[in-house]
Amino acid sequence: MMRPVGDVRLTALRLAAALALGGAATMTAPARLPGQEAISVERPDGSVRTYTTGQLAALSSDTLRVSTGHGAPPATFQVIPLGRLLSHAGVALDSLGGRDLLQLVVAEARDGYAVAFSLGELSPTLGNREVAVAFTRDARAIPPTDGPFRLLVPGEARAARAVRQLVRLRVLRVDPAARAGQRSQRPSPSATKSSSRSHG
Repeated sequence: MMRPVGDVRLTALRLAAALALGGAATMTAPARLPGQEAISVERPDGSVRTYTTGQLAALSSDTLRVSTGHGAPPATFQVIPLGRLLSHAGVALDSLGGRDLLQLVVAEARDGYAVAFSLGELSPTLGNREVAVAFTRDARAIPPTDGPFRLLVPGEARAARAVRQLVRLRVLRVDPAARAGQRSQRPSPSATKSSSRSHG
């Protein structure tokens, strides 16, 4: 006995949906192995470069011995200075001036915590602040509770900007003119009451 055409079409649709669901279920992103975790650097134009632990180790053999606070004993971290990493990613840090000084570096953790540094304070010719991205501790991978990447900011009174579980660095440009324009589009109540008031 032949099935009605409608039943055949419905069966075909159900089969296609089942195959699609099955295919989607098997297309999961492969988990990164230890040492393959990556940190990303996003430039103001939106382009992104990523670096694994191995790539950072190839760029820098610098070490920094510091305590991360909260009573922790000092440890020796293998690090790359933040300015050097930004320069390698194509962010200009030398001879900054004018509008270049309106750029910020936002460091973001896995849980969404974020802090900011001005590009000027990281420039070797201006602030020259010591900030580093650490990727090993005492010659071992940084434990997941803190790593695999973290920021170290020696000399600050509090470790609020020493971001743990660092995943991304974003370089943003602040535009004061745009913010001033937004404010000018929202007249205050006093301005709406009297438009004849002058600055003189």
